[in-house]
Amino acid sequence: MQASPALAPISKHLRRSCAALFLLFICIIATASLTRAQDTSTTSSTSTQVVVEQQEKPQPTPEAPAKSIVRGRVIYEDSNRPVRRARVLLLRTDGGGGPEKGGATNERGEFTVKDVPAGSYVVMIDAPGIITPLSSIALEDGMDEKSAFVSIRKEFEEVSVNGTNRVDVLIRARRGGVITGRVTYQDGDPATGAQIIILRKKDNRLVRIITGLSASSLTGLRTDDRGIYRISGLPPGEYVLGASEANTRDDARDEYAMAGLFGSTSLIVSYYQNETSLKQATPIKVEAGREMGDINVTLIERATYTISGTVVARQGRRPLRAQVSIQSKSEANAMAFMDSGPTTTSDEQGRWSFTGIPDGTYVIKADPGTSETEMEVQEMMKEAQRNSDSAPATVTVPTPRGPSLVPRQQDVTVSGSDVSGVVIELNEGGVLRGTVTVEGSDKQLPPSLNLYLLPREGGLTGIERYGFIRPDSGFVIDKIPAGEYYVSVQGLGDKFYVKAITAGGSDLLREPVRIGQGTSIENVHVTIASDVATLQVRVVSASDAKPVRGAILLLVPADPARWRSINSLLPGVTDADGTFKFTAAPGSYLLMLVGEGDNLRAINEAFIRSRSASAKAVTLAPNARETAELVAPASGP
Repeated sequence: MQASPALAPISKHLRRSCAALFLLFICIIATASLTRAQDTSTTSSTSTQVVVEQQEKPQPTPEAPAKSIVRGRVIYEDSNRPVRRARVLLLRTDGGGGPEKGGATNERGEFTVKDVPAGSYVVMIDAPGIITPLSSIALEDGMDEKSAFVSIRKEFEEVSVNGTNRVDVLIRARRGGVITGRVTYQDGDPATGAQIIILRKKDNRLVRIITGLSASSLTGLRTDDRGIYRISGLPPGEYVLGASEANTRDDARDEYAMAGLFGSTSLIVSYYQNETSLKQATPIKVEAGREMGDINVTLIERATYTISGTVVARQGRRPLRAQVSIQSKSEANAMAFMDSGPTTTSDEQGRWSFTGIPDGTYVIKADPGTSETEMEVQEMMKEAQRNSDSAPATVTVPTPRGPSLVPRQQDVTVSGSDVSGVVIELNEGGVLRGTVTVEGSDKQLPPSLNLYLLPREGGLTGIERYGFIRPDSGFVIDKIPAGEYYVSVQGLGDKFYVKAITAGGSDLLREPVRIGQGTSIENVHVTIASDVATLQVRVVSASDAKPVRGAILLLVPADPARWRSINSLLPGVTDADGTFKFTAAPGSYLLMLVGEGDNLRAINEAFIRSRSASAKAVTLAPNARETAELVAPASGP
């Protein structure tokens, strides 16, 4: 199941932290949080346990500054010894947006984080060897925030503050597994600076992950002068490990900080046990706190060829300058962290080429350049930098003169020889513009709201098209490929909801918007309201009526027309008390349990229809606070 690429808590923090390290976003501003459906399978146990003691105080007024304090102590779960000098990060899990707070432990493992805004957080300990919430996020699913948080909530406890209280926590940090080994050439020489690719098995697929943002977590993805690597902090599970040679081709990208320390653009990957295919790679079973040594990789040489072609505009056939990238179609996941394959730029005649390409099928994508939306992203980054430097400045985002050309990709197969004459034709994209109205007494929307488009047929194609909502000037999304899209707003937190999205006489909450080639839709109107309803659900076991932790819930609109848009589906996962609180728009809903064998990524209209008859009907009035109880089937023997 896919959900919104609205950038949220964990994904947003991941982007921002890596941007500071690598001078760019690691996931497109959208890898968000409700960045959709990720793995929901249960891991062996909770990595971080939190014991909360709250001193209740009156709820703060909307104008009151954040004054909550989160303080506590971090100890290793296996030894009860303090985790010293570790970074502590509070990562929002309620979609409220805004900067995450942080601090550090002292020599006794104690920390204090002040001025914490009201909301729910996961306390992340970013230290070598400790399992972090980041390892629950597949880099391919950066836009899958809803499911990412279902997975995280199953593995990590949350801390909630009201903006004025103090919360004391005891965090038991769990050591992850370790994979270490050596990368060599076929003649036995060490491969220094080789890029390590680590893939985790989730939902019968292999996904890229990182274990943390500490220096050791990131530098562990490269071999040292002896060809040795060591990756720690891995959650229990099965992994595939590969390596690629440090890339020195003339057409390789080098824009990343530190000369591409964390990115490799080589398409030649070798895997553990002398395999050259991801499908044939030998899995490695990792246990918490255990080290798997001698996971050695030999870089196997292969014949390589050249792919070349041109980029042109379909109308008029004029040559175009564009950014052109190439990625293996069958080995797409086996890319280095922060990398998507070799990239080059076509010249004035639209010509481009790639060298060093082994046999295989590849996806070549041509992107004609910066659009209004991308310029707005750049403006927001500059604005954030100005705010951090306290230096006033003004940047004007230019208005496009006409429809922007849409990126396009096509497959190319290499089989024993060079491939030339590949022509990539680019069409004009559509534009979507609109306005925003806020109803209710609270008009102060969270920062960095996103309005994005999700293709009706699902999948990732086109999902990167999004725009920032500015209450004073609305929004714009451009470079939209022709097609039908569901429209959604993300980043509203738990104080607001989308009451309506309309375009003329069309209700875009119930039906997709149709974008034609080069067309412009100007009359989209979004209504946001603040009379949010809440539903607290408790799940108990059928066998002993005890609360069930980690039960996956799904709240869906009762209107079957809304089932076609996965954005309408709200997942949740119960805490240690067997409870979870939904915040939602007033209306009629169906509440259901998702079984352990069900995959959130696969939930669609057919799935909901098959479960609708047994679902619990719930009606939520404006500002209502409702409760419900579900009984989980007894587990097997």
